[in-house]
Amino acid sequence: MRIVVLFIALTFTSCLKDKVADIALIEPQIDCGGKTYSFSQDIQPIFINSCATTSCHNTIVNAGGFITENYAQISTNDVFFLQTIKHESGVIAMPFYSPKLPDSLILKIECWMQQGSQDN
Repeated sequence: MRIVVLFIALTFTSCLKDKVADIALIEPQIDCGGKTYSFSQDIQPIFINSCATTSCHNTIVNAGGFITENYAQISTNDVFFLQTIKHESGVIAMPFYSPKLPDSLILKIECWMQQGSQDN
């Protein structure tokens, strides 16, 4: 009997934990104004101009082990990069020792991600 009660308790706790984790991952939908964002036209220029500069995240310097010059490099870490440019707690704020990017640029990245982080 004790084993059955322990099994039920562990099962319920595990299920509850999974539901709480799922709820924490759900973010509200961002209003993108009906615009579809393009990686090559909207997103890549932000990363090239703000991150892959001559002293940061390019193939020459590779600061922190991150390169932000092409789709594969950016899309692989898009959630992490978004956290850093939004200056969220638990990550190093980027651009390093610089002001936060304008909200309009961050919104473009959020919308692109919400639209599936397409290579377009």
